[in-house]
Parts: sequence; C-alpha cells; structure tokens
Amino acid sequence: MGWAMRQAASLIFAAPPTCTYEKALEHFSKAEETEPSFYKKNLVMIATCHHRLGKLDHAKSFLAKAIAMPTLNPDDKAAHDEALKLASLVGIKL
Repeated sequence: MGWAMRQAASLIFAAPPTCTYEKALEHFSKAEETEPSFYKKNLVMIATCHHRLGKLDHAKSFLAKAIAMPTLNPDDKAAHDEALKLASLVGIKL
C-alpha cells in the first residue's frame, strides 16, 4: 500500500490495515490444511504468496493443483484464469 493510500486509510481507520505475504500464506495454508482442495481460489492465493516470496517451486506446485481442479462456477473460472496468468509468469509450460 502506497503512502497516499495509507494516509487515506488512516482517515477511515484508526490505523491502516497491514499484512505480509508470510502472514497471508499462513492463513491460506491453514485453510488448505483444514480442508484440502476445497476452493480453487485458495490454491491460487497460496501460489501467489509463494511467488511473491520467491518460492517458485512451491508456487508451481499449487498452481498445478489449482489448474487441475474442475471449474464449476464463475468464481472458479476467475481463479482458473488467474492461475493460468501466474503460471506463465513462473514458467509453467501448459
């Protein structure tokens, strides 16, 4: 979040919300542990966190899982498209 956005958020909130990719990964991973492959978007978010943290092998693994999952609704379709886009960035050949 940039400086201007933080200033705007501080007008609305007591303090702007903060998070790290490590913390986000912790939460997404916990959800995945609770119920594996329950939500295509969750796998994509885990892959995104790994990508941002420079853990490309982990990102590729979760992207492959997400892409292999069936696409059953518009939310799955959006997650699938996002997974394909990220897959091209991390070098997965489809």
